[in-house]
Amino acid sequence: MKIRFVCVGKIREPWLRGGLAEYTKRISRFTRLDFVEVTARPDSLTPEVALAREGEDLLAKLRPDEFVVLSDCRAPEISSEELAVEMEKWTEAGKGSFTIVIGGSNGLSEEVRQRADVAVSLSRVTFTHEMTRLIWLEQFYRGFRIARGETYHK
Repeated sequence: MKIRFVCVGKIREPWLRGGLAEYTKRISRFTRLDFVEVTARPDSLTPEVALAREGEDLLAKLRPDEFVVLSDCRAPEISSEELAVEMEKWTEAGKGSFTIVIGGSNGLSEEVRQRADVAVSLSRVTFTHEMTRLIWLEQFYRGFRIARGETYHK
């Protein structure tokens, strides 16, 4: 199994890089992870132009046959227990893997939204796109533990 992340922007904060490294290590016994980053556009561009360019870059990194899960604050929320079940479905639909797409500070273009096979919200609370990666990793780790009947999720 493999989970691929296609994200806008780089992780700049050392504490976030540390958290990502920790959860990448924890998850390694369950699955492989792959991170692909596209360039975040500068604030000097209008949000519409930045969104369009980031969207083009995200779409260019997606393969036609991969199962795409959009991390989208507009989508229905999912619980950790539901995520554990959905991970299995996404893996089956993606023939052993799936891809999480995380937009930048401007959000996601309509073209990227249309490309997604499913969209999920981690919370109604807004997170930075950098923190969203860490939260997804923690939730995947939790989901693997739940699926195996382990006690991490209590």
